[in-house]
This record gives sequence, C-alpha cells and structure tokens, in this order.
Amino acid sequence: MMCPSCNAPLEPSARFCGVCGYRLAPTRAGTKPARSSAAQTKQAARAVTQSRVKFSADIYIDQVLNGRFKVESKVGQGGLGEVYRGVQLATGRKVALKVLYPELTRDEDIVARFRREGRVLCNLRDAHTVTTYDFDQTPDGTLYIAMELLEGKSLHQIFHEEEEAPLDWKRVFKILSEACSSLAEAHAQGIVHRDLKPESIYLERRPGNPELVKILDFGIAKIMCGDRHDSMSSGSTTSGMTSWFGTPDYMSPEQLMGRPLDGRSDIYTLGVLAYEMITGRLPFPDGKGHTGLLAACLTHSPTPPSQAHPRAGLPSAADDAILTCLARDKHNRYADVTQLAAALQMAVHLDVLG
Repeated sequence: MMCPSCNAPLEPSARFCGVCGYRLAPTRAGTKPARSSAAQTKQAARAVTQSRVKFSADIYIDQVLNGRFKVESKVGQGGLGEVYRGVQLATGRKVALKVLYPELTRDEDIVARFRREGRVLCNLRDAHTVTTYDFDQTPDGTLYIAMELLEGKSLHQIFHEEEEAPLDWKRVFKILSEACSSLAEAHAQGIVHRDLKPESIYLERRPGNPELVKILDFGIAKIMCGDRHDSMSSGSTTSGMTSWFGTPDYMSPEQLMGRPLDGRSDIYTLGVLAYEMITGRLPFPDGKGHTGLLAACLTHSPTPPSQAHPRAGLPSAADDAILTCLARDKHNRYADVTQLAAALQMAVHLDVLG
C-alpha cells in the first residue's frame, strides 16, 4: 500500500501518511470520507500529476521565463510543483525556480494557494528566511517563484546523511536562535510556518558565520486571522485540509487536533527539533501515526533531554528551555520566539560562565 501523494509505503491500517501527512479516506464500509469530495479530488489530481510528470520528458529545461530567468536543471519536486536551478539573465545570479505543475493551473484553489505562497514569501525579508526575488506568470500560464538558491545542507542531511547525530546542544541552540529571527518577522506579520522540520532548515556557509540558518517552505503558512477569509487566509482551502498540512512528528498538539494556530505552535515544533537533534530521538518515540502522537502528547510528558541522552551534557537551563517549548498547553510555552531566543542564548551564556 502506497501513499497516493508521495508514494511512501503505508501500513495496511494507516489513516494518514507519516511522511507527507496526506490524510487517507476511510475504507471501512459505511464510514464517511474524512474530507470533502472536492478536497479528495484535489489530492487525487495532485497524485496523478506527480506520477505523470515524474515519468515524462521535462518541458522546462532551457526555457526562459518571461525573458528573465533561464531554467537550467531540475533539483527536486514537491506537492504543487517542481524546483529548478536557474539563472537570472540580467544579473547572472543563480536562483531556485519553483514552477507549478502545468496540469494544476486548471485548479483555481491550487493556483490560489500557489499565489498565496508567492505573496507570503515576497513579504518576508529577514536574513534567516530564504530570499524571494520574483513571483510571476508567463504568457502561456506558467506560474513560478524565483528564490535564493541555497548551496548548503539541510538539518536533515546533517543529521541523517552526514552521520553527525546527535548534535552538540550549543550548536543546536545557536541554530534555533537564528531560526527564531526568521519566525519573529513572520509571526509579527501574522504568519505561522506550520511545517518546520529538519528538511526546511538549511545551514549556509557565509563570511563570519559558517552555519547561517535559512528557513524554507513557508508555502503552507497560514495567516493568524481568526475566522476572516481573505486571499491570504485559509479561504482557498477547507479548514479540514489546512489543519492537516504539516509533518505529524513535528506538529504541536493543537495542530494535531486541527485547532487554530498561532506562533506558539511553531515554538513547540522548535522544541521537537531541539530534542531530536540533541538526543537522537523524538520526544514521543512510541507515538505512532496521528492518533498515537496525539495520545502521547496529551497523556505523557517527554523524558527530559538530559536523561534521554545523558552524555549530551545538557545543563538544567537547556533542559528547561526545551521542555518549556514542549509544554502541552500553549499558554505554558514561551509567549513568542523572541522570548525563546533569549532563553536559548542565556542557557549557553550560563554554561560558558560555568
């Protein structure tokens, strides 16, 4: 049994994909679908599109988009489109070009979401957020976003492929402090990332900073606008769909339950990332799937990271910072990422002082 969205293997009784978070329709006789028929149609179309594009000749290589960006090579693909390495002809600057799948340009909801992603990215200017240079549509209808091309490595690569796990806690706190800078700007604009994970945090080598943090994938970001539905809110999708966007292992309890989110949901996710990077395991390793993770979050407290990995040498201030992020009730977490960054930096400072 394979996920129709990302082709990852699934357990026979799975209700969602643990890799991409795709929610599966119930197969038991007499049960109602978990999503609206329109949402299911959209997901099915996306799965078919990915499958067809994957095996077809690439139509974008060597094309020039709007006379400005030349497409050079493919570097990856996601749920809504493919990502290419390209060059801005006027400046010679290397760029990453995210292009919406051609078949999906006929779906008004998906086009609206892609446009929303472009607008969100263009409004984020922090040095620790991937820079967006352009967002446009070609005369033939191709939608694209031109972004900063990152040459570094993701936390996922460093943690899994480079076999550096677990990471030194001070290194992790430095990474998270810089991530807080990116999120502080986003949260100030009412934007919750909603899908922070090791793959969406890149480390770039820059003069004076060998591991400059860059945050990616604000594409499923949601504006904290309550029930208001506008072009930047969840109005382009059903509320049931938006609550499921994200990667379950890193979701806050309120996101797992489909409740309204604010910046404290991203703070929880940063706590999960810190815990995993430092200890080599997730806070709730026995929580399997959506239901298991939710039950674990609501009924158990995570083992303090200093106990989960005693050799990490975490001082009590570091332990406290991570566990505060992981508080079940968002009101018991840090009020905002600026407060979290201060706690992370203080823990390192106190350890240096001895």
